[in-house]
Amino acid sequence: MDRNDQDTSVKVAVRIRPQNAKEQVDMCRVCTFVTPGEPQVVLGRDKAFTYDYVFDTGTEQVQLYTSCVEKLVEGCFSGLNATVLAYGQTGSGKTYTMGTGFDVTVLPDEQGVVPRAVHHLFNGINSRIQDAIKEKRDPPQFDVSAQFLELYNEEIIDLFDPSRDTSNSKRLKIHETHEGVIYVDGAVVQSVKSESETLDALKRGALSRTVGSTNMNAQSSRSHAIFTISVSQKRPVLQSTDASDSAGSQDWETLTAKFHFVDLAGSERLKRTGATGERAKEGISINCGLSRLWARTAKEQLQKELRVVKEKTR
Repeated sequence: MDRNDQDTSVKVAVRIRPQNAKEQVDMCRVCTFVTPGEPQVVLGRDKAFTYDYVFDTGTEQVQLYTSCVEKLVEGCFSGLNATVLAYGQTGSGKTYTMGTGFDVTVLPDEQGVVPRAVHHLFNGINSRIQDAIKEKRDPPQFDVSAQFLELYNEEIIDLFDPSRDTSNSKRLKIHETHEGVIYVDGAVVQSVKSESETLDALKRGALSRTVGSTNMNAQSSRSHAIFTISVSQKRPVLQSTDASDSAGSQDWETLTAKFHFVDLAGSERLKRTGATGERAKEGISINCGLSRLWARTAKEQLQKELRVVKEKTR
């Protein structure tokens, strides 16, 4: 863990996408410049912004995954929760980066964060089981499940629920336990046994997401999507080398972790998107949700900074 990892549990990465065909035809000018060797973006002539990671237009998907997500997936095997959240203006490439745009054929090199993380997770599970067998130890036992929710116009929709588009669909609500665990009552939790099974479930849910066309994006996500993978690991506790402690049955410990992949709908200005009617209502709902997210994040960051100041003044 480096110094920055100790400062905060939140990391911010900025990815600059290449110009799309329309921007090239309109001869739009590139206004960003990445400072060589530094995680810094310069806008225009003198506006510089520094982040934890900065990825320029030529960045490959695997480079972004290795830098930002790989260690988080490894943390799941130690019982650590994690969230990868894609935030940005509509049409900025969030769904491409997350890898949840299953309506088009994607080459292996173009696979996004979620497919790579699923592959990494099940590879890690299989390697840990095989290593234990080779070393003649009791292999760990894993239970993996998935959940896929959509937040559309302030309503929670279960993308795994086949009755979601019928009158029999359930109205989902968010609850919090006394221990502070947040859950969605009534949402489908699907058990998955392999990488292919998990990606098939993700694909079915992703193709059911609410999308629409605006002036800025022909396939604009009109909802926030949250794909959650839960990992329960039961593994043997290493026994003491003391002979007196070696007798008796094997002790086991259980570790649980959740990994949330969040593909937020893009922030947008109604004047630029040309949205009217239902599209305009969606845009207002999207912006309100993003504003609350920003306010909550800013509040938590301020509280964290105040705690740091108090500790330094003691």
